[in-house]
Amino acid sequence: MPLVLRRAPCVLALLLGTLAGSAYAQSRPAVRPLAPAPLLQVAGAEQPIALSQARIEGDIQAGIAQTRITLEFHNPNRRVLEGELQFPLAEGQQITGFALDIGGELREAVPVPKDRGRQVFEEIARRGVDPGLLEQTAGNQFRLRIYPLPAGGSRRVQLVLREPLAFSGQG
Repeated sequence: MPLVLRRAPCVLALLLGTLAGSAYAQSRPAVRPLAPAPLLQVAGAEQPIALSQARIEGDIQAGIAQTRITLEFHNPNRRVLEGELQFPLAEGQQITGFALDIGGELREAVPVPKDRGRQVFEEIARRGVDPGLLEQTAGNQFRLRIYPLPAGGSRRVQLVLREPLAFSGQG
């Protein structure tokens, strides 16, 4: 019997907390959650492109942090599409690597000047090959264009970021 009495105040407190939370939820106006914006913008898609997998790996050496981000996008639509991912980098971060999967294998990109990159992207896309274009748009804003996003299929992209770490008095 003493065991039941010791637990009763805890159960009562839990029950009162639940009722108070329920009363609060009923008294405040209903707030509709905002639909999240698609991560990958795609013109003409009947259904949004889904981020089906994300992997983030980090490594620190000699005061430099390296982060490898691998994203897999799934196209649930019945036609091939082109996608565009826009993202900012934090102050001090730099993109030091970019890869796109071709035939299931990640292939490293080759850096070229901005105007030449767009021209090559369009030429390769017209030939039906798998181009990816990563470009700096303004300041620390970047845009990643991916083609093709196969109908009912997936594509992987990988970004490698580096940034110097701040040192404190303890290291």
